[in-house]
Amino acid sequence: MIRGIGGWRLLPALALLMAVAGPAQAHTLSESHSLWEIRGTDVDLVMTIPVLELQRLGAGGAAPSDEAVKGYLAARVYPIAAGRRCALVPPVETLSAAPGYRKYDFTFRCPVAGDLHDAALAAMPDCPELRLWTLEANHRARRFYERRGWRLNGMTRIVPYPPNPLDVGYLLVREEP
Repeated sequence: MIRGIGGWRLLPALALLMAVAGPAQAHTLSESHSLWEIRGTDVDLVMTIPVLELQRLGAGGAAPSDEAVKGYLAARVYPIAAGRRCALVPPVETLSAAPGYRKYDFTFRCPVAGDLHDAALAAMPDCPELRLWTLEANHRARRFYERRGWRLNGMTRIVPYPPNPLDVGYLLVREEP
């Protein structure tokens, strides 16, 4: 039971407020969105932020400039790979966004794939056998794994997404210490 503010008489007022406010208006005007894309050693981050949220950062309730926002975000939002912060690759681009929002595109350069591979293995010291899948047609990835001791294990599977390519299985057996 709702107490203290008129009991059940509050429910019609809440229903009216929800109808006037529209669907999720308050929520969507204060929600940031980010999209991360990994391409080899590069990681792209596209971040969309409501101006209402940015106003909390500015002096006197005004949203800061795009350059100030980019600097603020670059210092706080970044990927970490192999235990190291990935380097920001300038420039940070300002993209077009819906009214009331700002959108920025960051690109980060991360450690080379070998470092990431070695860090992943180091994070699993108690696993004597490791398995992975890679696309049969991805010859570059296959050479990468084979140079690091992975061997085909004879397993294949069809990827359940169009165009349904073939995956091949790999096995890495660690030597006893």
